[in-house]
Amino acid sequence: MASIKDQPTLVEEVRETKGVAKQGKSRDIMSTLKGRVARIEMTVGETRDKLEEFEANMDELGSKNDELRGELHEIVEMLNHRYEALPDSIKSLQEEPKEFQGERKAKEVDNFLWCLEQYFKAMSITKDAL
Repeated sequence: MASIKDQPTLVEEVRETKGVAKQGKSRDIMSTLKGRVARIEMTVGETRDKLEEFEANMDELGSKNDELRGELHEIVEMLNHRYEALPDSIKSLQEEPKEFQGERKAKEVDNFLWCLEQYFKAMSITKDAL
């Protein structure tokens, strides 16, 4: 027969079961944390991909913006040149045509209007532009 000392006591059994329970809980916590870390890493990776795509789009928009600014600058320069030439042509239009000399005939007015139309065509000014 075994002696009383060799038999496990209730206290030792409780300690052993508590230890197993603690190990089981810590394993569950670790596996849960590993799952969470994996999801976080996946989310961070997706976020990085989206950020890279966003930065590429921003670079593309920046280059298009520079291109459009260049085109706008060219258009403004072209309009400035036309605007500078405009006062001279307006002065010539302000003067009364010599054909009239105070008296206006229908044929002379018709000729004058035809000359104006030709001028506007030459200057590429259309009704829609106004």
